[in-house]
Amino acid sequence: MYYDQIQTIIELQSIAWTFPLVVLSAYIIYECSHSLRQAICRADDKITSQMVWIICGITIGFLGNAVDNLYWLIPWTSHYLEMPFTNSLIEFGVFPNIIFRQLMTTIAAYCHIRAFIAPTFGASKKTRRITNICLVSIAFGQLYSVIVWLIKAKLL
Repeated sequence: MYYDQIQTIIELQSIAWTFPLVVLSAYIIYECSHSLRQAICRADDKITSQMVWIICGITIGFLGNAVDNLYWLIPWTSHYLEMPFTNSLIEFGVFPNIIFRQLMTTIAAYCHIRAFIAPTFGASKKTRRITNICLVSIAFGQLYSVIVWLIKAKLL
């Protein structure tokens, strides 16, 4: 089997696996919405607060992943069908990526970390530490992108 044949099989499987991913993600989001409402109503102790953070993280993470995969179903299908606008769809992919993959996964991760480190609502030393770690990582990411931009602009 040649590389092109393997790539075609993988490409078709990527398209095919989008459907169960989206359906199961939607089911998870649906189930989590009920549990989240119940947990928020009773979020007066540490265990329930942990559940609120965990369920928020699960919901946000799966929602972002499902939407991101739905978007990429279009360019991959277009690529397989050799449509003339495929490159435009792939280039446009950074816009849904930043929202549904990167931002929502970051928020989901923050929610999960909060669940285990500082589950109760309100400011605390642990909450500030998590927030600072998040902010510092965002700052490093922005610094990296500026450096890459400067390198491409031949200013560095």
